[in-house]
Amino acid sequence: MSSFDRSLRRASAVLALAGLALAGCTSGPLYGTNGLSPDSTLAAADTRGRIRGLVAIPTPVDRTTQLVRNALLTRLNGGDAVSGAPYELRLVATGTQRSAVIEPISGLPTAAIYTMTVSYQIVRLSDNRVIDAGTRSSQAPYDQSAQLFAADRAATNARAEAAQDVARKVELAVAAALRRVVG
Repeated sequence: MSSFDRSLRRASAVLALAGLALAGCTSGPLYGTNGLSPDSTLAAADTRGRIRGLVAIPTPVDRTTQLVRNALLTRLNGGDAVSGAPYELRLVATGTQRSAVIEPISGLPTAAIYTMTVSYQIVRLSDNRVIDAGTRSSQAPYDQSAQLFAADRAATNARAEAAQDVARKVELAVAAALRRVVG
């Protein structure tokens, strides 16, 4: 038997053991229906349909929060603002940028990182009770240029990218919270 055959057998044995170890995993999908009654609000057929229309998001007063709200409206409600929803998602978003790489000769920044942090509360409107609250953040690196328009556009794109990413994280938190409460 060659060394290649022995290595192949060893690799097969390791894969088989890993498969057996993972077979005992009991976690379910985030949007799964495990434990939910069939008539539950979240027991819909498609993933986003489970929470669509359940969460209203108030209009924010600043641009950073507006970017996150827009992304969440698309993710949670198909882009529609919801009225009469049983839950409300209250958001406060902040963004900061910092230089990450400085050109040694000129001392000018050549790369930066935009960090967006969102604090959220999910409020049940029937009794004004906060059912979940938390903070999520995201970072988006971008290049800074000596050309003003290019530098401004890169920062704007990084801000939009961070908003999309943090909205995805908040969406997962909202789905998990509603699954706990409704289920």
